[in-house]
Amino acid sequence: MSRSRILLADSDRTALSKAGQALKSAGFHVNMEVSVEKAAKRLEKDVFDLVITEAVMGDGLAVVRKVKNISDKTATMILTSDTSACLVVDVLRASLF
Repeated sequence: MSRSRILLADSDRTALSKAGQALKSAGFHVNMEVSVEKAAKRLEKDVFDLVITEAVMGDGLAVVRKVKNISDKTATMILTSDTSACLVVDVLRASLF
């Protein structure tokens, strides 16, 4: 059985490292990127089961849109401390349309 592949994208290198290590310890295959541009390039050449990104990293929603354009089988997760209704609507639009 193959390990699930996760792309983790976060501009905070400390958070990225801690989350990446936790996911690796849990048995996942994890690739980590510190920018939207690097995450998008990684998405063009690798297939992932899950992409986790932060909403405020440059344009984290661009990563979600890129995932949707490349593979409808890749799940996405957006992390944010922003609870504004506008952000929630933007995330849903990027994920669904």
